Amino acid sequence: MEQVIEYRSYQEYKQELDTELKKTAEGFVRIGYLLKVARDTSILAESGYDNVVDFARAEYGIDKTQVSRFIHINDKFSQGGYAPELKEEYQGFGYAKLSIMLSLPDSVNEELTPDFSKSEVQQVKDEIDEEKKTTDIEVMLEEKDSVQQSFNTNLEKAVYQLGKDAPEVYKRLWESAVKNGESGKRFIENLIPDEKAMYIVRIPGAGRCMLSMKAEEDTVKLINIRDSSANETYTKQELEDALKKMLPDTDTWGKAWESLYGEKLPAEKNAAVAPVQPKAAPRKESKVIVPKKPEPEKSVQNIPESVSKTQESVPESKEIVSETAQKKEMTLNDVNPEIPAPDPKQIKEDVPEEKPDVQQDTNEQIPGQDEIQNHPEYMPEKKTDQQIIEDAKRTIDTIRVSLNGWEYTIPKNTLTAVLERVDYLKETLQELMKGEADESNV
Repeated sequence: MEQVIEYRSYQEYKQELDTELKKTAEGFVRIGYLLKVARDTSILAESGYDNVVDFARAEYGIDKTQVSRFIHINDKFSQGGYAPELKEEYQGFGYAKLSIMLSLPDSVNEELTPDFSKSEVQQVKDEIDEEKKTTDIEVMLEEKDSVQQSFNTNLEKAVYQLGKDAPEVYKRLWESAVKNGESGKRFIENLIPDEKAMYIVRIPGAGRCMLSMKAEEDTVKLINIRDSSANETYTKQELEDALKKMLPDTDTWGKAWESLYGEKLPAEKNAAVAPVQPKAAPRKESKVIVPKKPEPEKSVQNIPESVSKTQESVPESKEIVSETAQKKEMTLNDVNPEIPAPDPKQIKEDVPEEKPDVQQDTNEQIPGQDEIQNHPEYMPEKKTDQQIIEDAKRTIDTIRVSLNGWEYTIPKNTLTAVLERVDYLKETLQELMKGEADESNV
């Protein structure tokens, strides 16, 4: 057995262990830096590899996607965007979380800290991705809450929505302010059970916003997920004032909620919520809170009476209809009404079908049957090889324009890879026209 290294103190031992763990946890940013060196310099000239992707795949089993991710992490999170060390504010996150944060706005990443779990960071990303699916026009057309629109600040509109979507949070705040008369730090602690909290709510007509707060800071951030230029910062006193506007002095918190929102508090919302635990025993709650309204229950009673009666009147023997019987044979008349419809086929009942004679020409047209060949004016014009290639090139250009329009929803690295394939196909087609490429390459 080898001799165990002796350390002079616990502090010396821990410092060495911390150093090694940091190297392991953040070595990926140095990997990204070294891959960029291979990409941007002539260091691979004597290696026999044409590029950094071939080099990384052959030597280390790192595929093109991983190479791109390492490099993009270094671009976004390293010091100066081109260094072997992470920026101080991003140290301690680890590769998995930073990979998710690559596609998040900088204003959101600035609110995240290493103690956010991977699942919490992913939850933030999921909410942002979901909001991107809604266009600006759709947001503008959404039905707005007249009470909410009457408030003066976006902070008031956000906490109004929070109380509406999360009655359990509303109950906690009402009991703190109205029932117990609490204010200041004691009151705000009800929103920050684990030192940090991000509340994500969706305001009709404005989209999702994120209310981010930390126990040790005197300010809170209201981040507009659709437009980072509309982000705002408020003091905790302003947050408290906005919240207390939503807490009328009534007999119970339920009556207060109903008087503010003009709705009946559903039974499932009126459940008891555990009070905030003392700091000695913090609750294991997610730092990312996304209030969700409960879905209305689906029951037989919700089916319109007319539909129910119609279903009852259908005989059981007719409930299952052959799929073939429902299909109608399509003719050219269905495509263009100006084309005469074929005569319907005459079928005699109770007459067994005659089997065609072996010598009979089975290609003979059935009376009334229509054929595309009977209408040469609708037959497509035969194209030359040159025309086919030109059409393909125009199609590729259309794909490029469309993909560029999708950049809002598709990750940039994915879009780049697709466009690279489009360029390759276009170049191959051009070479094919000149007789310099094999058709199989297309």
